[in-house]
Amino acid sequence: QTSFTWLDGKPIYTKTVTGTLTVGPGPNPIAHGITGLRTLVGLHGTAQNATPLTVFGFPLPYNDPATPANGLGLFIDLTNVYVSTGNATWLGYTFYVTIEYTK
Repeated sequence: QTSFTWLDGKPIYTKTVTGTLTVGPGPNPIAHGITGLRTLVGLHGTAQNATPLTVFGFPLPYNDPATPANGLGLFIDLTNVYVSTGNATWLGYTFYVTIEYTK
């Protein structure tokens, strides 16, 4: 739980999950383990080639203006967070996604 509240006065919670991009093109699911998610307040993250970073790191979602198929989408359902790839360019990259939500 954070020290912030949402518009309805409910406390805002935050959770970060991590995974590896193994599917391209298509969605890469990672279970978030949240029960009772009521309102999605925020969803954002990063991806990078290695830890420590050696080549590329970028925000999620990511839009590549030169090559749109290199973009990465970010979405959530009641079970998983998904990082969706347009092709195989970023396979093997690690991603970190932070979910902000109310219960």
